[in-house]
Amino acid sequence: MKDCSSILEVTTTGIVKITMSERTMVAGVAKKTYMSEKATLFKSESATSLQAGTTYPFLLTFPEHVIGSDTPLPPSSSLFQPHASAEISYTLQVDIVRGAFRRHEIPRFPPLTDMPLMLPGLVLPEGMRRVDVSAVWPASGPTQRTDKDLAVVQLYVPEPSVFASGETIHLALSISCPHSPAIPKLLSDSIGIFLVKRRKVWINEGRQISVREVVVEKVTELHVNSMLEGTMYLTAELTGGQHGTECSWGILGYAAIEYIIRVIVRPPTYANHLPTFKHDEVVQMCTDSYGTHERELLIMDGTPMPALGLTNVVAPPRSPHHISDIPSSH
Repeated sequence: MKDCSSILEVTTTGIVKITMSERTMVAGVAKKTYMSEKATLFKSESATSLQAGTTYPFLLTFPEHVIGSDTPLPPSSSLFQPHASAEISYTLQVDIVRGAFRRHEIPRFPPLTDMPLMLPGLVLPEGMRRVDVSAVWPASGPTQRTDKDLAVVQLYVPEPSVFASGETIHLALSISCPHSPAIPKLLSDSIGIFLVKRRKVWINEGRQISVREVVVEKVTELHVNSMLEGTMYLTAELTGGQHGTECSWGILGYAAIEYIIRVIVRPPTYANHLPTFKHDEVVQMCTDSYGTHERELLIMDGTPMPALGLTNVVAPPRSPHHISDIPSSH
């Protein structure tokens, strides 16, 4: 190999690509680089020989957040919506630059997939946060409404509202109406609590948004914790989907995955003078809880889950200036 000044660099890049379609034709494409990390493995300012067969170990480093925001990095994924699709991909680029040549080679390894997002600090402190559940009156409801006739519904969620996929989310609900003690019992007969996955894709340079929702889990049992005159307290357990499958992420103006705890308290059909109570509480989901390797093996039945992996290797077209032997490690 010819003596020359040499630089060996690796760059990890995250890209989101939005594709819009109209009448089966591509109407537009938008791209954004939301992360880029570069590391120099070898650098020689003077003439030297970059020997074939030499290995240069390195670590892939990922920032905690998307560039310019406090949003965690998204995993590799593809979202398909009507007239729009979003692709989240990661690439590893290797640059070998030799000062004696006019060209440098850039082998690409797209994409890195199955990158679960692991967030530390998931041990929730003692305490719950109280959230008011809003009343929605029917169109045919009474025109005269007084505060004393209106029940107060409140949701209690752990604080901070960050949960690991597959783990149990402990919730509580209170229904209070001191002036009409029978109303809490009426409202408690039809309560729905759901974990909803919301997919968002922005199109037309962020001027429009496509939203789809799917119910991941729902509460199947509500337990009456205590009852006072005109007040009822209930507790519930909501499962956060399957282990390692759910993950909140977002790139503002391009694509996002959100999770919400949806609470719906409906009155009986014969009590149409009462409102329906609804609330969407946004929570953050991550694939795994923070812990040791031994804990990971215990949860996954002895099978470790890698954070990332190379799925495909695409070599650039060969040219006279490309290095013929590139060392690889397994």
